[in-house]
Amino acid sequence: REHDIAIAHNGRFFDLPFLRTRAMVHRLAPLHDMVIIDPVRIARNKMRFQRNSLQRMLDTLGLSDKKTPLDLSVWMDVLHNGNQDGMDTIVEHCEADVKALSGLLKLVRPFIRQRAYGTSAIGSGIIPALEIEPICRKYRHISQ
Repeated sequence: REHDIAIAHNGRFFDLPFLRTRAMVHRLAPLHDMVIIDPVRIARNKMRFQRNSLQRMLDTLGLSDKKTPLDLSVWMDVLHNGNQDGMDTIVEHCEADVKALSGLLKLVRPFIRQRAYGTSAIGSGIIPALEIEPICRKYRHISQ
């Protein structure tokens, strides 16, 4: 609840609905409303890539960061066994994705307009600066 703006690649159509559903299944408090800045939405409305996947956009734009692969078995091992090494791998994966997303965001930033996101919290006109804070580090240590 400490952030009003989230930046997520395909977050508006996948991540946010998925998280809302999982919170409901586990009887957790619903996610509060927030502004989602989604490079997929920007790409669909303002550009034409062959595909709008994070890796395809990074490659097409010549960015050196890569989306890291992560096998489902790592997630399952952490979930079922509390494997700390697996959790460290997940956090490293998330941080690499945040770094890649940050590079992409710098290029699509001129297309992010306040009126598209309906809030004055972003500032006026084109968003002047956004810093991406990877929150995944907060969750590095898992309780057994």
